[in-house]
Amino acid sequence: MRKPLLCFCLSALLLLTGLARQALVRAFTPPAPPAAPERIVSLAPSVTESLYALGLGPKVAGVTQFCRYPPEAAAKPHVGGFGDVNLEAVVRIRPDLAVLPVDKTTIKALLEQLGIPVLLLDTRSLPGLLRAIADLGAATGQEAKAEAILGRFDEALKTARAKAAGKRRPRVLFAVMHSYQDLGAIMEIHIIGRDGFYNELIEAAGGENVYKGQLAFPRLSFPVWSCLSSTGATPMTPSASCAGSWVP
Repeated sequence: MRKPLLCFCLSALLLLTGLARQALVRAFTPPAPPAAPERIVSLAPSVTESLYALGLGPKVAGVTQFCRYPPEAAAKPHVGGFGDVNLEAVVRIRPDLAVLPVDKTTIKALLEQLGIPVLLLDTRSLPGLLRAIADLGAATGQEAKAEAILGRFDEALKTARAKAAGKRRPRVLFAVMHSYQDLGAIMEIHIIGRDGFYNELIEAAGGENVYKGQLAFPRLSFPVWSCLSSTGATPMTPSASCAGSWVP
């Protein structure tokens, strides 16, 4: 009588152990994004621009307060900034995919605990940005559009490098964002540092970044900006297509 009882207990123990293992796997396995996400939250301006470039604007359900291009992106529900993501706002949107920079590992873990699928993209370098567009296209069912964008970008890059070859390298001061005082006067200018794909684009186009420090997006007071601009540096803002949403 003891042997059947012992076998039963061992079988029950093995079953419970297997169930517990499955529960642990489910608990620690990040949720997979759907084949074609319908409600996407973007947690970086570069991600937002890429989503719109892929024709996914209607599926963008939430953005950061810094996602200002294209102009219609600014009207989307805001879910905070870069380091202060409002998780409650994200949950209210009920996204089936959140896309964020690769260094936001803490936010990634929190979103996955909430059952939200996450895609990390590394847009800190030019090669990383190109891979990110391909990865984003694959995650959203827009592989063909992503491939077309990358093809056009590659041709534009080759053309820019060919035109710049052998020519004098202009010194460039590239502004990406302005901060204003209450009366509308410019208070600070955020410029491109040495780290990141913007700097690589300046160099690919034949320019030389005026800023030589290590900060990614240093801030300058407007008087300093004016002084640098008067020393022979070529002031630049993002391309004309998006200048209206970044500069006055």
